[in-house]
Amino acid sequence: MKNRRRPRALSLTLPDTLQPYFVFGGERYLMRNVSEQGIGLWVPQEKAFGLTPKTKVNGDIVINNQIHPVTLEVVHSTKGYVGLKILKADRELTQIFESILEPSQYAARLVAEPGNGVEDPDTGLLTFTYRGGPQVKLSFWVGPGREIKAVEIHLLDRWVRRNQFAPIQTGILPDSNELVLVVHDQPNPEFTQAATQFLGSVPPPIPSALLWHFMESGEIVHVHESLLKQTA
Repeated sequence: MKNRRRPRALSLTLPDTLQPYFVFGGERYLMRNVSEQGIGLWVPQEKAFGLTPKTKVNGDIVINNQIHPVTLEVVHSTKGYVGLKILKADRELTQIFESILEPSQYAARLVAEPGNGVEDPDTGLLTFTYRGGPQVKLSFWVGPGREIKAVEIHLLDRWVRRNQFAPIQTGILPDSNELVLVVHDQPNPEFTQAATQFLGSVPPPIPSALLWHFMESGEIVHVHESLLKQTA
């Protein structure tokens, strides 16, 4: 797996209670992503004046109405987006970020299983499987027309799956004392949220955005032809 980077969570994958925003100079800015080391902000071009690399800024990160003063340094700035490194933050904010980033940390460890992308003789679907340890696995299945047919995630004891045109399913994975998967009668929202954040954080060449969209919608989603040429 190439092009690894530090784990980060896209803000759009987070629940409303954990949606962070940044207050600076009397203005409120939406966050694009968070990591243990920094944040990314959506900043309109007309408000980005002075936010150049190495500039230090003081402001507040607000999460669930809790205000956390921070000192940041601009690392890079492009049209509409500014990346900042955290220089100073309170311990509570650090702990919140660590908790937020748990699914992303696991996603960053994924590596392809040997023989990835081989056709399953029983279903005729190409199977792609990635593991991030004994309790973390991502699998997805692709049909002849390059359509994603199903996505399944094992994240510690959490199981989340979606088949094309079907609702999301969640359940509890068996441990050493259990023999079968326990599927919930109704999807567990905490499980589905963790799964969408997980998919938003998987490293390339796994098609993160496509898998995330499929998990959210269950609609027709086509993978790029280049994925089908990858083997491990």
